[in-house]
Amino acid sequence: MNLQVFWSIWILGIALVILQGFFAYRDGYFTQRQMRCTHGIVSGWAFIEHGGMWADVFIVSPLVAFIVSRYDFNYTAWYSWVLLIADIALSIFAGRAYAEAGKKTPEAHTHHGKTTVAGWIHGFFAVVGIWIVALFFLTPARPPVSVTDLLIVAGILTPFFVLGIMKFNRRWFQNFANDKFGQYLNLILTSAVWI
Repeated sequence: MNLQVFWSIWILGIALVILQGFFAYRDGYFTQRQMRCTHGIVSGWAFIEHGGMWADVFIVSPLVAFIVSRYDFNYTAWYSWVLLIADIALSIFAGRAYAEAGKKTPEAHTHHGKTTVAGWIHGFFAVVGIWIVALFFLTPARPPVSVTDLLIVAGILTPFFVLGIMKFNRRWFQNFANDKFGQYLNLILTSAVWI
């Protein structure tokens, strides 16, 4: 593993999350208190309570850093481009659905049906992260990906799917039992990784 590459990528990932936080703060969506005081919002999700942001710092950034620092991929091969294009299309679809949900429940990455600056940064972060993980699971690497690393990455991604939709807020935990879409999405994504 190339430790210089590892630390550089992890720090870059953390910097992108901090940048999202900066723009969420400027937008008045950093904390619940700021949302209430600035916008009068009492039923939205603040940046700081978004489980995905914590997962991006402690799971996705080090995971992507680990993969890139340990394995070489052919980033310009046709199959890499296909994965990237599919990843971008999936992210655009998810981003639009997320923006639509932001009309009902505003949050730092989307509100009033629009993606915020923090949301666009998060979208970029997601595209890169998904692409690297897809390359890891679906394409040849040098050296060949070990079974141990496959199990480690799958194991690390398992809690990520829950954290990705989780909000550290009592209201979210009370409503998750009724969120069938979120539960099915977690089940499908976790199953796909392990298959």
